Amino acid sequence: MIKSPLITLNLLFILLITLSSRSFSLSIEDYDKERGISSDKLDVFISGLGQGYFWSNVILAADKKNTLYCQPQTLILTTEDYLAIIDKQLAKHRKNWGTDVSIEMILFLGLAATYPCPN
Repeated sequence: MIKSPLITLNLLFILLITLSSRSFSLSIEDYDKERGISSDKLDVFISGLGQGYFWSNVILAADKKNTLYCQPQTLILTTEDYLAIIDKQLAKHRKNWGTDVSIEMILFLGLAATYPCPN
């Protein structure tokens, strides 16, 4: 059993990078296009992605395992919140990432950075 959340996060990051494929993920380029036209498709996709991370956290917490991120219990995240987190991560890291990082990974990393878990 891996006890360090940092090791777990790094292993998860490596696994997600390894398994992610352009054909199964939303690229930064496609995100920028959809974001520029206020796409309902993008809103539905991002909402579903955020809800997937949320329910993953619920299941992990119920199993008494480390969660992916530690959102305050009184906070309900909306699609607009998820988009703002993605936009903030892109503004901060776009030059380093290029086009190889998927929006799915960017939201995950953004949630972990915005709502870090206590050590």
